[in-house]
Amino acid sequence: MEVIDLKSGLFRGNIYRSLDVAASGMTAQRQRMDAVSSNIANSTVTRVAGKQGPYLRRHVLMSADPQQTFATTMQRASMKLDTTSTRHIGDFDSEAAGNETPPLVKGKEIEIPNMKKNMLYDPSHPDADKDGYVVYPDVNVIEEMVDLMVASRAFEANVTVVNAAKGMITKSLEI
Repeated sequence: MEVIDLKSGLFRGNIYRSLDVAASGMTAQRQRMDAVSSNIANSTVTRVAGKQGPYLRRHVLMSADPQQTFATTMQRASMKLDTTSTRHIGDFDSEAAGNETPPLVKGKEIEIPNMKKNMLYDPSHPDADKDGYVVYPDVNVIEEMVDLMVASRAFEANVTVVNAAKGMITKSLEI
C-alpha cells in the first residue's frame, strides 16, 4: 500500500496550485485597491506629518514571485522525446513537475513623487508659500477611480478562478 504524503508537492496538483496563484492575485489586487483608496482619501492633503510637502501618491507594482522568464518556463515544461523511437514521447517526470513552485503574484507599494506641481493660489491657507501658492498632491481622482475599477475587475477574475477550482474539487469528490 502506498502512503500519500499530504505535504508533498505531488499531492498539491494543478487545481490546488491554481488556488494558490488566484489567492496571491486577490491579495495583490486588494493591496492595489487599498493604495487607490488612500490616494482618493488624501487627494487634498497638503501637509503630511513627519514629511515635507503634500501627500505622495501610492502605487502598487506587481511582479511574479519567484521571477521566471518565458524561456525557462518553456524549458522546464518541455518533454524530451524517447530515444527508442522518434515517434514516441518520453515519460514525463511527474515528480519533478509536481515539485515546481508556481509563480505567485507579489505586490510592492511605492510612493510616487509629485511629477507636476498642482499649485493653487490661496494666501489664507496655512501651507501657502511666501507667494501665496499651496502645493496639492498629484492625484487625479478620475484616474484613481478607473484604477480602482480595473483592480476590482482583476480581483473578480481571481474570485472566478477560485470558484471554478472549488467546483472542480467538489465534482471530483462526487466520484
